[in-house]
Amino acid sequence: MKTILLRIFAGCLFTFGALVGLVFFAVGSFADLESVLFGFDRYGYKMASSFDCPVLLDAQETGVVRFVITNRTKTNIRPNVVFQTSAFPIFRTERQVIALAPGEKAVLEWTVGQEDLAYRHFIFAKVYTFASYPAPDVEQTCGILVLDLPFLTGAQAVALLVVVSLVSMGVGGGLWMIQQSVEGQGRSTWSVMLTLAGVVLVGMGSVWLAIWPLGVLLATLSLVLIGVIVGHFVQGGST
Repeated sequence: MKTILLRIFAGCLFTFGALVGLVFFAVGSFADLESVLFGFDRYGYKMASSFDCPVLLDAQETGVVRFVITNRTKTNIRPNVVFQTSAFPIFRTERQVIALAPGEKAVLEWTVGQEDLAYRHFIFAKVYTFASYPAPDVEQTCGILVLDLPFLTGAQAVALLVVVSLVSMGVGGGLWMIQQSVEGQGRSTWSVMLTLAGVVLVGMGSVWLAIWPLGVLLATLSLVLIGVIVGHFVQGGST
């Protein structure tokens, strides 16, 4: 009886951690997807590789969006950088020309806050640079979720969610292994749990890398794997 209760507790704890991680990266991926569909002007043909946005903000705080532009050519360039946010009813737009020598880079930062809200709980941002031959034009968008967070900043809330997810999956998985080593049962469930943990970890990483198609795909896969784990529990927890 005690072993059965331990198995149930371990499975529930692991699944809770996986769900926390899933919600985190699914919402982050959705915000980035919405930023692509939001309606910004499209100019670039190449994705920027160094456009960083906060994943989550408290409604009362401001966030910093950062763009690193590097001259990878062998000549001096003067790209025109345009930054837009989803401020209603007209996009907030800022323009500046950057002079870069070969190999030189510049770090550009913009502050976003409540004035940039769209759909009440999102901030969408976009940066694009008009081509400065031989450097191509590039563009990148991102989405930021904005919530009323009690006693926490957005960065603190993100850190808490990640820690809760990792600890819950780690402790739950460890407890499951203990009872499995004693009884030799639940091996197929354990393989699914390991796969799910890996999917959740990669999914959370996709949010920071702003690879929303991967996040959407992994969110769907996570739901399938959670369904498999629940199915194993319904059938007795061992197959």
